[in-house]
Amino acid sequence: MTTSFSKHYEYNFQHMYNIYDKKNKNIIVNRHSILEYILNTEYFSNFLQLVFKAQLEKFFNEIEYTNITLFLPIDSGFKNFNIKNINIPRAREIVLSAVLNKRVISELFRTSKYSQYFSKNNKKILITIQDNIKINNNIDIINDNIFLKNGIIHIINKPLIPYLI
Repeated sequence: MTTSFSKHYEYNFQHMYNIYDKKNKNIIVNRHSILEYILNTEYFSNFLQLVFKAQLEKFFNEIEYTNITLFLPIDSGFKNFNIKNINIPRAREIVLSAVLNKRVISELFRTSKYSQYFSKNNKKILITIQDNIKINNNIDIINDNIFLKNGIIHIINKPLIPYLI
């Protein structure tokens, strides 16, 4: 990693993912962006692979116009999940199913025993309150309210996988 400006990092992703911008093999990663957080935290490499496969790295890097909530799954939640066999449209569907189009702090989830949201690709996300916050009755939020310049992250124990129709 080399620093290019005070608010950017410069990464070369070619060696990491075999997915890169063919015009410019380097991408400038904005400091305090969702992309930077995912890159610099060791527990999210599977989701990061999906982000790059879905070609959404710029979306998670944008800090000027993006204002989202991301339900970010940890790597151990991807058991029996082969990312290499996922095509670009399916990777995009999985990643966007974990994104809300606005910032939602976890305290809002706790105001009701049941609430419903829609992801960026219009998939229903059901939030219930039991002993903890559950998503779609089987996913736990294990860390919440990570505030970044372009959104909020809630870490979840497994990915939100939309059903194939």
